[in-house]
Amino acid sequence: MDVRFLLFAVDSARKMSTIERPQIQLRLARRVPVIFASLMLLSMSLFATPIVHAQAVVTRIQVGTEPLGIAVDLVTEQVYVANFQSGTVSVINEKTFAVIATISGFSGPVGVAVNVKTDRVYVTNLFSNTITMINDKDHKPEATITGVLCPKGIDVNPLTDTIYAANECTHTVYVIDGSTNTIVTQVPVVAASQSPESVGVNPQTNRIYVTDSGGFAVTVIDGSTNTVITNIPVPGYQCAVGIGIGVNPLTNRIYTSDYNGEVNVIDGSSNTLIGDIPVGSLPCGVGVDSVTNLLYVANQGSNSVSVIDASTNTVIATVPNVAMGPPTTANVYGPLGVTVDDHRNLVYTSNSANSQVTVISCA
Repeated sequence: MDVRFLLFAVDSARKMSTIERPQIQLRLARRVPVIFASLMLLSMSLFATPIVHAQAVVTRIQVGTEPLGIAVDLVTEQVYVANFQSGTVSVINEKTFAVIATISGFSGPVGVAVNVKTDRVYVTNLFSNTITMINDKDHKPEATITGVLCPKGIDVNPLTDTIYAANECTHTVYVIDGSTNTIVTQVPVVAASQSPESVGVNPQTNRIYVTDSGGFAVTVIDGSTNTVITNIPVPGYQCAVGIGIGVNPLTNRIYTSDYNGEVNVIDGSSNTLIGDIPVGSLPCGVGVDSVTNLLYVANQGSNSVSVIDASTNTVIATVPNVAMGPPTTANVYGPLGVTVDDHRNLVYTSNSANSQVTVISCA
């Protein structure tokens, strides 16, 4: 079974009438674990003989100033980019690679997360201590979640319609009910001297993973109880802009970047660090292609993207010269964030210093 079946099911549910849609979504919610299991079987056969694609830069798209978080809506085929200095979110059409909307009214936007089941996009606002909810059909902000101190990284569990946002000021993770856009609770994750940054969710296991830029650890949260299960030691400072984590729900592996020039590999079944993969300089964003079991890592310092075969934990290719134009800070101008569309075999990176998004083809 292919990931495209899941996307088709979600898209079909969207097109139903108001009366039919809740029933369809309920059935979809019940079937998704089965779909994940089927995809796991598919992935095992695929990963036995890794699929190697040629990666190349297709184009570069000018967006707002200092883009950070980036996420793709696999159903609408649109990419959302948080432009930190501009206070905007750019929306890119995947078919034309054109910016089709620029949404204003944000205050230091950092992280972006998409819930394909509810047609909602969530953006953290670091300066205003809020999270903005956008309707991905008309690209209009529909709600503002307040009282969220210093939010950075954000992710969504579409199966439970729950949003998780890292709070670097009081060192907690906010748990937000997506149906009401209200804060359910806060989960303390690290000591006061440390800083939660990036958030990744495994919908299949209902586990949430939070990186810590100062404490050399990844915190694991049980989504069913909103309690910390454990803290996993990692060897270096984690990416400090809220976008340095990737999760593969099919293999139950979690990947975080650290400034030692490595990607840390965590086994979600045992909550242990099982490997470190050398990549480029100052790695940050980690994108996961669950179908091919490939990872894409944005190396800001070396202006490249490392392509990793996650079945062997080895770098199989490096895409050079990802960002173009003069650096705005001393020799640091490469990509930061990464998102993957495994349906269209495309990878997108946010290039902060150059106000660009780079499109990389993996076909």
